[in-house]
Amino acid sequence: MAKYRPANLPRGRGQKWSTFLRNHLSQTWAADWSTIVTLRFQVLYAFVIPDLGRREVVRPGVTPSPSAQYAAQSFVEAVCDRDDRAPRFLIHDRDSIYGMEFRRRVKGFGTRRLVTPPRAPQANAFCERMIGTLRRDCLDNLIILDDAHAERILREYVRYYHGRPHRGLRRQAPAGARWLPPVRPVPAKAVHSRPVLGGLHHEYAVAA
Repeated sequence: MAKYRPANLPRGRGQKWSTFLRNHLSQTWAADWSTIVTLRFQVLYAFVIPDLGRREVVRPGVTPSPSAQYAAQSFVEAVCDRDDRAPRFLIHDRDSIYGMEFRRRVKGFGTRRLVTPPRAPQANAFCERMIGTLRRDCLDNLIILDDAHAERILREYVRYYHGRPHRGLRRQAPAGARWLPPVRPVPAKAVHSRPVLGGLHHEYAVAA
């Protein structure tokens, strides 16, 4: 990072990046791309937008042709799904795919883009870690047929992911109070399991 820092910039200027993120997590989203290889060796592109405050994937999508228009439309749909509650900040890297159309539509919601420094994936660590989880827990364990199949799998896993406890949320799930454990212990026979993605994972719930 030192080679990208202006020589005349005083040290200790402003707050650290980690401090900024900690102070503004509830107002910050991120965005990043990842590749998926299908059964026929077609390369697909997964676009993920997580809400950093709740560690929630607000918009997973898959396309064979990534573009600024696709990224912009995904952001717009994510905001509309949140009743037009746009984030204050959006973190993304310097990829040229975040072109004029993307910048224009993000700005239209009053969201400020925070572009990460060159060769610094750690500046978007929350999103990078989430994509790693999607790959290790889901995509790397399944054979993908096409883009529609990939998106269906990704959405099913995301729904399961939102119900899992998260260390960053003090062992609570991104989905919130709907997934809190029962107040009192329940008999083992009252716990039911439901397979997710053909049994790759399981959800557990108390019978009514």
